[in-house]
Amino acid sequence: MNFWLSGNILWDLRATGTIPGLDDLVAAARRSIYVNPLPSVEIEMDIAIQPLSSDGYLWQRSERFWFADGDIILSAQLTENARKLYRVHRLRVSVDSTRLHEALFNVPDNENMEMYEGLPLYHVMDAALDFETFLTYVYDPQDLQISPYDSNTCLLYSTLLRVSKTYRMAGLREELSTYLEFVWPSSLEEWDQRTLRYETIASHYTSTESPEGRYLDDCLAEPIVALRLFREHDLFKHLPSAFYELSLISPTADWHAMHEDPGRQSARSRWLLSSRIRSARWALLTTEDHMCLHKGLRQMQILSLTMIPPDNELCLAPPCVHGRLYIQLVILHEINRFRDVLGILRYYCQDQAKQTMLREGVCAECVQKIGDFMRKKRQHIFDNLAHFFDLPSPRGNTSTDTA
Repeated sequence: MNFWLSGNILWDLRATGTIPGLDDLVAAARRSIYVNPLPSVEIEMDIAIQPLSSDGYLWQRSERFWFADGDIILSAQLTENARKLYRVHRLRVSVDSTRLHEALFNVPDNENMEMYEGLPLYHVMDAALDFETFLTYVYDPQDLQISPYDSNTCLLYSTLLRVSKTYRMAGLREELSTYLEFVWPSSLEEWDQRTLRYETIASHYTSTESPEGRYLDDCLAEPIVALRLFREHDLFKHLPSAFYELSLISPTADWHAMHEDPGRQSARSRWLLSSRIRSARWALLTTEDHMCLHKGLRQMQILSLTMIPPDNELCLAPPCVHGRLYIQLVILHEINRFRDVLGILRYYCQDQAKQTMLREGVCAECVQKIGDFMRKKRQHIFDNLAHFFDLPSPRGNTSTDTA
């Protein structure tokens, strides 16, 4: 599976000493796409090709997207009184965008239309950064910094999702949908594959940071920003896995505190990161999501009491009963300590755990029944995560459904 290469987004909090909000993080992530970012004003408007007088506007040419053989000029909003110009190829920019294709090819050029340096001038009613994201996807898709193994990836996803919907870009929407399912799966089978990938990554991080200067926490998707984006775009299908991931992270492990400027990190933060402790941007968690998280954690505690079949479904031989009781107590202890119900059940469905139960006196027939029960229990828990966390019905939607 091919994803675009990732780059690091560095957060400099020294100037303000405060934790940035979600909008600040998204804006910073979006600016990281470009080598020389320019100030912009976020203007939420649909794309439109319409006459717009250039009187009173300041024009600024794009250095990156100004091609000598371009046959059309497009402009996008830079600031309230300035627009940025792009000399591009009419056919090239319309291939990936159904909406631009309709606008540029269904509106014939005529002698009364606005011109710039002898070329037709069309005005796109979008912010320049959004439009440059679109042009980057058209001309240099490898420069879009998207990776399933970067904690900042979801910060860029919001812009890409909006661009894919605004310009009706089926190809980009498909790639985003694939990325979401890869990182925030909606099936237990995909979740187990994701777990194996993360375990492989974790095996490369022992007591120190990687040779690239990154910790394990830098390489795994951060769930709270993902929750905010899923709520914003009604991507309910991916909420359950993000909430479950968040439920495994301690509220004391704050992303901003642990990822301060390396020269100012506390010894505790460095120790936590070196110990492969996961963190989250807890300051961004809304009250609504905090309540959902609390409900889910409570449900996990209740479920931990019934991880093996009741005694009336198993044999009553004393050694087997005692062995099952011991296994049940061990599972309760592990769930209280790690909270990863799905992961713990996954372990006890494997042959290694079955050998452990046999050594503890559980008979072979009961071991088989317990294994079957746990596999069904895991599937039931995953399928009902939305109910446990009190989330909206997934309705089977993805990023392509919301376009």
